[in-house]
Amino acid sequence: MTKWGLDVYRATVRAFTEALETESATEDIRPILSSVLRGFWTRPTPAEAAAWGAYPYDSDPLGRSTLPLARPFTPQELTDAGDPGFRWGDRAWLPGSLALSGEHGRRAAELLAPRLEWLGAPAAD
Repeated sequence: MTKWGLDVYRATVRAFTEALETESATEDIRPILSSVLRGFWTRPTPAEAAAWGAYPYDSDPLGRSTLPLARPFTPQELTDAGDPGFRWGDRAWLPGSLALSGEHGRRAAELLAPRLEWLGAPAAD
């Protein structure tokens, strides 16, 4: 995990929490965090998608392989996405994958919003 950037992740979380402007230490920050995380997860910038999308996602129930959380789509894949039987594949973070897919990905994200928030979400246990 340190190879992926665990130290950077921890430093980022610390910096974020220190920058929160709250009235007191007992203030409920869950609504703020929810809003920030929802925006990040559903509308990432290409830079955010490149950084977080590189996270090694455990795509195999037996733990034998991993994939990056987000990978760019090819223009052909995005063209095929309009077909009723289209499957998004094993991409765990579709908004991140679309953000990495250039202009075609941006247009696809616009067409899919607001459903994009739920498309490709990992199944609940």
